[in-house]
Amino acid sequence: MDESQRHRPPRSDQWGALGGQDRSFEAVDGVAGIDVLPGAEIRGPVSDGTSGQPLSGAQDSLYATHGLARCLFEQTPVATSVLGLDGSYERVNDAFCEVVGHARGQLEGHPRAAITHPDDVAADTDALRRLIAGQGSSDAYEKRYLHASGHLVWARVNITLVHDDTGRPVRFIAYDQDISERRNFERRLAHAADHDPLTGLLNRRSLDRELRSHTARVLRYGATGAVLMLDLDHFKYLNDTQGHAAGDELIVRIAQALRERLRASDVLARLGGDEFAALLPGGEEPETQAVAESLLEVVRAHRGGSSGDRQHRYRPFRGR
Repeated sequence: MDESQRHRPPRSDQWGALGGQDRSFEAVDGVAGIDVLPGAEIRGPVSDGTSGQPLSGAQDSLYATHGLARCLFEQTPVATSVLGLDGSYERVNDAFCEVVGHARGQLEGHPRAAITHPDDVAADTDALRRLIAGQGSSDAYEKRYLHASGHLVWARVNITLVHDDTGRPVRFIAYDQDISERRNFERRLAHAADHDPLTGLLNRRSLDRELRSHTARVLRYGATGAVLMLDLDHFKYLNDTQGHAAGDELIVRIAQALRERLRASDVLARLGGDEFAALLPGGEEPETQAVAESLLEVVRAHRGGSSGDRQHRYRPFRGR
């Protein structure tokens, strides 16, 4: 035997097979891949890969390695699941149960779609189908799970299709990382970028985007709707005499009242300070004039808390 043969790793067909559903050990870079599914047992001869003679104590060694793999599956902090080709859970570990809040008995033997957000089921199923069709051996994507307590869990999924030693697909192994905190942070950032922090209304940036979109519709379908502008005269006097807290309270009350008066299809924004704007995407001038008057009445009803009269102005704007 030359030196290259002495250190050559054993071929996959020289490792004992695991019983049931074509489970097998496969040598990858000289290391046997371990099946961690329950009910597996070692059968067939085990050789040293060169002479073909059985190794003394080989089965004990493989049983020990199999037990180690099972231990790693159970104890790893990575949420791991084994899926059948139909997308049902064959086995899950404790880390995965913790992510989704369900016990093993509620998961194993049940379809993955049962705990997947309805809007993500189709994409989730398509990912599995693509792998079975041979369009890659693994995939990574983000999806939402339905936690047992009722809230959503965002997860980064890495899923791999496992083949037997004949190349036939037999199951999937999936690793899930809980990314809910990152997703929620991104959502808060996006909201902060588009909304006024005091009132929660859209800000000037968002209004500009809505106006560009409305202008495009007007150019295509004709003039409709209006933009109404309101501000509070003498608002600075209120801030100076009663403090910014009183001014903020007034702005919040007026914003809430304006929001309740407008339709869901209307766009209300705070431009800054005491300035508000409302985009009414539909309606002719008489209707928008009536809405403008009603908004002024809303503001007058909430103008208390300062000295002197407060004048309000609006400017209807016809799209062109």
